[in-house]
Amino acid sequence: MDEERTALLSPTNEPDITETPMLSDEYIDSPSLDPKPKQPFLRRAYSVCVFISLGLAMMTAFNAMISLSDYWNSVYPGRHMEWKATLFFFFINPPLYLAMIFLIRLLPHIVWLAGSVAITVLSFLLLPAIPLLLPLEIAEYACLLLILTAGAAYSVLGSTVMAVSSIAGPASVQMVMVGQGLAGVVVIGVRIATKLVLTAGIVGHDDGVTISAVLFFLICSAIVSSSVPLYAALLLMDRKDRVHSEAYEPITGEEAEEPVPASPARALSVWCHRVVAIFRQQFPANLSVCAVYLATSSCFPGMAVALLSGTPALDSTGWFAIIVLLTFMVGDQLGRLLPRIPLFRLGPWAVTSLALARLLAIPTFTVLYMLREVVIIAPLPPVLVFVFSLSNGLLSTRAFMQSSEMLPPELTDLGGVVMTMAQVSIIFAGNMLGLLLGYIPQVK
Repeated sequence: MDEERTALLSPTNEPDITETPMLSDEYIDSPSLDPKPKQPFLRRAYSVCVFISLGLAMMTAFNAMISLSDYWNSVYPGRHMEWKATLFFFFINPPLYLAMIFLIRLLPHIVWLAGSVAITVLSFLLLPAIPLLLPLEIAEYACLLLILTAGAAYSVLGSTVMAVSSIAGPASVQMVMVGQGLAGVVVIGVRIATKLVLTAGIVGHDDGVTISAVLFFLICSAIVSSSVPLYAALLLMDRKDRVHSEAYEPITGEEAEEPVPASPARALSVWCHRVVAIFRQQFPANLSVCAVYLATSSCFPGMAVALLSGTPALDSTGWFAIIVLLTFMVGDQLGRLLPRIPLFRLGPWAVTSLALARLLAIPTFTVLYMLREVVIIAPLPPVLVFVFSLSNGLLSTRAFMQSSEMLPPELTDLGGVVMTMAQVSIIFAGNMLGLLLGYIPQVK
C-alpha cells in the first residue's frame, strides 16, 4: 500500500508525460523563511513581507464583501443582501478551484496573480457605482453578477497564492495565513474609518453611504494591487540568484511548472490519480479545514453580527456589528500567530479533534440568534466571538501548515490548491446553512 501511494504521488514514474524535477532538499523552503540557505536579513525580511502581502491580498478580496453589511442594508433594504453577497461570492469557487488544479501549471504564477488582481480591482471600483446608474431592482442583480465575477477572480487568486506558498514551505504558508488574518483587521479598520464619513455630518446620509463605500473600495483596491509588484520583485531577485548559482532552484513556484503533456488523455488520468492520492494523504488536514470553516461560515458574519448589545445607539447605527466584526478579525489574527509558540504547534489529530468539537458553535449561535431580543447580555457576543475567532485562526493555520508537510515537494503546489478548494467548498456549504438559519423566526 505504501509503495502504491508513493507511486501515485511521485511524477517520476511517468517521465514521458510529466518530468517535473524534484526540488533540492536544500531549497524546498523559502530562502527568506528557512535558515538553510543563508541570506541577508533584509532579503529574508522582504520575502516575509511578500508572503504576508499575498495573504493580505487574497483575503481582502473576500473580507471587503462581508464587511459591508451596513452598506448592503442601506442601499438594498430588506433584501438580505449581506447573505446574498457572501453566497454569490463563493458560489463559483468550488468548480473553479477544481479547474485550477489542472490549470495552475499551464501559465506562470505571476500571470494568474496579475490577471485575478486586475479583475478584483475592477469589480471593487464598479460595485458602488452600480446603484447610482441603474434602477434598484436591476442594480441588485447587476451587483450580484459582479460579486460572482469577483468570486471567480478570488478562486484564481487563492489558488495561486496557496500554490506559491506551499512550494516555499510551511513557514511561508504561515506567513500567508498571517496575511489573511491581517486582512480582516485592516479591512474592518478601513471600514470604520470610512464609515465615519456618515457620522461626521459633513454630507447627507445618502451621499455619505456612497462616498463611504467608494473610499472603502478604493483603499481595498490599493491593498490588493500592491501584491503584484512585490511578488514580481521577489521573482527578479530569485532569477538573479540563479545566475550566480546553477545549483539554486527558485522557490517562488515560477519554475515548478510541468511541461505540456504529450498525451492529453493519459495525462488527465495520471493527474486525477494524483489528486485523489493528495486528498488521501492530506485527509487529517482536509478534515480539520472543513470542520473549522463549516462552523465559521455558518455563524459568521450572519448570526454573529445580528446579535444585539442592548444599547440603541450601537444597535440602530450598525456600530455594534462593526465591533463584533473587529473582535473577530483581531482574534483570528492572534490565532494565526499562535503556532509560532511551541505550545500551540498542535499535531494533526489534535487539530482535527478540536476542529470537530468547534462545530458545537453552530447550535450555540443559533440559539443566541433566536433569542437575541429576549436574552441580551452586552459583553457576551464580543467575548464569544473572540474565543470563536481565536480558535479559527489557530486551527486553520495549523491545518494548512501540516498539509504542505504531507506531500513530496514537487506536488506541494497542487496540494495547496486542493486544500484551498476544500476550504472554499465547505465555506459555500456553510454559507448555505447560515442562510437557512438566518430565516429562523426570532423569539420575542
